[in-house]
Amino acid sequence: MERIRNYDDKPFVYSNQKILNNIILNGVGALEGSIPNPLAGASGLYFDGNAGGIEVEGNTIAACTDDGILFHDAHDIVVKNNTLYNNGTQIAVYSDYTPMVNGDTSFIRNLYVTKNIFVSKTPEQYNLASIISFDDISSFGIIDSNFYARPIDNNPVCRADAVGGGLHFNNYTLSS
Repeated sequence: MERIRNYDDKPFVYSNQKILNNIILNGVGALEGSIPNPLAGASGLYFDGNAGGIEVEGNTIAACTDDGILFHDAHDIVVKNNTLYNNGTQIAVYSDYTPMVNGDTSFIRNLYVTKNIFVSKTPEQYNLASIISFDDISSFGIIDSNFYARPIDNNPVCRADAVGGGLHFNNYTLSS
């Protein structure tokens, strides 16, 4: 007989997961019947609270209504050599310290995002977005050696809400 997991059980822990060489296209979400919400779209890859031990390489993610890749309180994830194009935001990092079932708290830590291509097709799309609850973005990991493009409007490429809960965004150019 299969055991049914109780909510009070500790969460399952997986490690050494690999997402390699996939094509993810046209994620729209299930918008019918929902309250109009700009955050109700679909992300190509979504790493939620306490996701970790994951390698993401060689993937193409395009035309998702929300984020190409979304990290929400995830940790220990390597993202390299991927192409993200024409998503609502190419890559997003959201941190609000998700409380876990076992009483622990999940933090964004040890993200290694390198050698990727992020292309935003329209001026409404950003290459990178972040919403953080505490001023600890320097602890998130490394985002380096990526290619960012917004051919229609290359200013700004990033938007960030430092400790504003998604209500107080500032826009940034690549140099800032």
